[in-house]
Amino acid sequence: MWYIGAQDCPGEVYISEPYVDASTGDMCFTVSTLLSDGETVVGMDLNFSKAQESILRMTRGRDQTAMIVTSGGLIAGYTDISLVGEVADEKLPEYAEILRRVVASQAHDSFRVELDGHPCVIFSSETSNNWYLILNVNTDTLYGESYRQIAILASVNLLMLAVVAVYWLLGDRSARHAEDAAAGVRRSIDDFSARLRDSAARLMRLGDARLFREGEAPAALIGQVREAGEDLSALVGDMAACAEALRAPEGEDAGEVQSLEAPSRKVRNGVILSMVVSLAIVLAFCVGISINWGTSRMNREADSYENQLGEWLTQQKSILYMFTDVISSRPEILDNYDGAVRWLNDVCARYPDISLCYMANPYAEHPVIMNNGWEPGEDERPETRPWYRETERSADGFNISAPYLDAQSGNYCVTLSRVVYGP
Repeated sequence: MWYIGAQDCPGEVYISEPYVDASTGDMCFTVSTLLSDGETVVGMDLNFSKAQESILRMTRGRDQTAMIVTSGGLIAGYTDISLVGEVADEKLPEYAEILRRVVASQAHDSFRVELDGHPCVIFSSETSNNWYLILNVNTDTLYGESYRQIAILASVNLLMLAVVAVYWLLGDRSARHAEDAAAGVRRSIDDFSARLRDSAARLMRLGDARLFREGEAPAALIGQVREAGEDLSALVGDMAACAEALRAPEGEDAGEVQSLEAPSRKVRNGVILSMVVSLAIVLAFCVGISINWGTSRMNREADSYENQLGEWLTQQKSILYMFTDVISSRPEILDNYDGAVRWLNDVCARYPDISLCYMANPYAEHPVIMNNGWEPGEDERPETRPWYRETERSADGFNISAPYLDAQSGNYCVTLSRVVYGP
């Protein structure tokens, strides 16, 4: 299949379905491509060790599982490694409907299902070779932290509401006390006014000269005047005492009068304080939720970019290994400089992500063979280049350089290099 698949996709990298390698007994897949002669196919077998490591990293918790499944329904990676290589519909029938929805989806939005009686959320993504990564997360695990935050926030709001209600009741009771006190003051003033009018009327009557002409005894009139004066004096004393109590209360009386105003201030201050505390708690929760959401969003974006980058690097590495394997097995291909340039240029033309393709051997007649025919000057030795030195020092003979600005193309690029053979 790897040979036929490469012939059916000229100019592209063909990735086979997973299978059990007869020599190792491990699950693997083949990456192959058709060479420029239209007949030769170069292939390379890759195992699933890295994919299984990624699966295990994603499913460290007990409430989540991950699966890599091919377009044909074969399990290429799973939390339970014993199921790798099996048909998903046969070994995991509960995933049949999930697989159908994932394959039919274009946007690969998340959706909810029930697995083993538990609500779960399914996340999925598709690779360039039509394989699918499916992540199943228990709803309680996924949203548990958010649920707890919402519950705490609701409890705080209810507590603040209860505090406000208590302060409102205290304020209402204080208002009723103040109204009762004001009603008492009004009754006292009304009583003072009535007594004052009565005393004034009596004095005015006793001051009438007709009483003397009518034969009233002077002694009796004087006694009545004295009695009215005493009532008036007592009234004035009561009014003075009341005014003094209202104007400058001291001691227990002061506390009693001030208690009419103190509860109102306490209620007002309590309500303000409770609102400030509630606002601070709500703000803290909102900030925490926003930080968690932002961190989760950044992690998802970072994982997405990491997966895309990893997939791209794997593809480019596969291309590099295929052609370096050809050179390693057929070193005479480099003996003809013009033919080697044409061959490298054909390789470069087949893959749009490759801007330059070259071989470097400081001991050969042509130290650098590049697809565009460029040759270095005498003072430009390939063995002094960072990518060359780092590749030689690498343990596996492979290196990916840091991004840099290419002097020839003017574009930012990275160099993928591999040791083919020594001098």
